[in-house]
Amino acid sequence: MSRHLLVVDDELTIRKTIVAILKKAGYEVKDVASAAEAIALVESEAIPFDLILTDVIMPEVDGLSLVKQLRSMNTYAKRPIVCLSGVSRDEAVLLSHQEISDISVLAISDWLSKPIDPMILMQRIAELLNVSSVSSSGQSLPSNFVSSTLSDLDGRIVNCNKAFAHNTGY
Repeated sequence: MSRHLLVVDDELTIRKTIVAILKKAGYEVKDVASAAEAIALVESEAIPFDLILTDVIMPEVDGLSLVKQLRSMNTYAKRPIVCLSGVSRDEAVLLSHQEISDISVLAISDWLSKPIDPMILMQRIAELLNVSSVSSSGQSLPSNFVSSTLSDLDGRIVNCNKAFAHNTGY
């Protein structure tokens, strides 16, 4: 049975790269560009997502506020939610659109810094979902999947190696 994941990130290139990595590993993935779209999607999905990955710094509603909204829903009160950010947890709280004095109340499952190493991403997701490093399609995760990308200041990938391109379809 394939695991159902949601990726929330306002940066199209980053979002599509993460989606490609997750799909290559055998996950069923949906993606949206904002917290509002994420809330609408989780409320309309017949099958709840097994794990949600969200960017932290987004326009309008930030990722920490999204986590707070998700945690208030019974279905997502204890499901894994991973925050992705180019800033530290403390900086994210300061930049948050809402007053969140204690980030621990959000019960964030993991915090990954951008640029994201694909192998670390896959390892953390596997740990949070209690799955082995073999995808649901029976394929092992690529051992040569080395994070070799060059990003601009906005986090857009401007160059990557052949292994990254092959494994992600980027």
